[in-house]
Amino acid sequence: MTEKLRVCFLIAGFGEGGAQKQCIYLLNELRSRADADIHLIYFYEGVNFSFLNVDGISLWRLPEGSFYNPRNILRIMRVVRQVCPDVIFSWLQSSDVYAYFVRFFCGRKLRWVLAERDSAYPDDWRFRLRRSLGLKADLIIANSKKGVTYWLENGAPEGRVSYVPNIVAVDGKGGCSGRSVGTRKRVIFAGRMERQKNVLAIAEAFCRLSLEYTDVDFMLIGNGGLVEEVRSVVNDCKNVIQLPFQKNIIDFYKEALVFVNVSLHEGMPNTVMENIALGNRVVVSKIDEHVALLGPGYKYYVSDLCCVDEIAQIVRDALQSHRVEDDYVFAKSVMAGMTGVGVSSKYMELFRQLALK
Repeated sequence: MTEKLRVCFLIAGFGEGGAQKQCIYLLNELRSRADADIHLIYFYEGVNFSFLNVDGISLWRLPEGSFYNPRNILRIMRVVRQVCPDVIFSWLQSSDVYAYFVRFFCGRKLRWVLAERDSAYPDDWRFRLRRSLGLKADLIIANSKKGVTYWLENGAPEGRVSYVPNIVAVDGKGGCSGRSVGTRKRVIFAGRMERQKNVLAIAEAFCRLSLEYTDVDFMLIGNGGLVEEVRSVVNDCKNVIQLPFQKNIIDFYKEALVFVNVSLHEGMPNTVMENIALGNRVVVSKIDEHVALLGPGYKYYVSDLCCVDEIAQIVRDALQSHRVEDDYVFAKSVMAGMTGVGVSSKYMELFRQLALK
């Protein structure tokens, strides 16, 4: 093992997801550590790449193409053999599959760490393959307790699964650094337009509420497979606004009264934490991941996730509430340990322990 721990991140690119932003936050923290030599293998930049501070990171960009091309494994192996990292750290499905084969051909001296950023997956061959191969990782680091449970229930040894929370970015690029007040009140959903996010029920609730609150803009922000279905729901609702993914989403949050995230499952809910940091009221689904963040006594949970009436009523209650601070005592205590320095130090400790084995 070298004096500096050499860690090679492997990710397809920095697209719209919260996992990609968390990868950037972690890279930005690790790049300046005296005990770390950070390398990044990736295929495309994506909309969030500009948030990455590349100073102190060795970049290895590979040709972009199909992620089903087995030649990608050979390309990654060439870089790995040149870099000779102590740890390869894979992010998201395709990179996890690549990392399995890279570690297999490069030998056990190379330690493989898999990043778990969710807690449930569809019954699809790609995710079954990822789960099967992921069980061979030397270490799985989940960003939620439920993510840890997912791997333990699927056969991972307890000693090879750890929990490290997300970084809550509170300043700098992409971070949360204060509120602004616009001329219109806003209620916002922002996230992938997919079934997991329960976005069709949220859209219907927004349409109902827009008839009552004509001075409020109800905003649905994001891309995904349900964009057209959402558009068909909100098309005739005057003050319901649908927008594509916004790189400057924090600017929208700063003008929100209420943020809504009635998802079916999560890893660590980045968007919810960002809105809490800004002092916004959040309306969320009563799932384990949100309860772990907000506590069992939080007032604005939606229990029946498919009930449009309940979603609308909880948003209505949140709009009529004035004090936020008292409801976030539990959440602020949880988030206190999610600083960039603290989280990156936990990762480095786990990497070093693994490299020494």
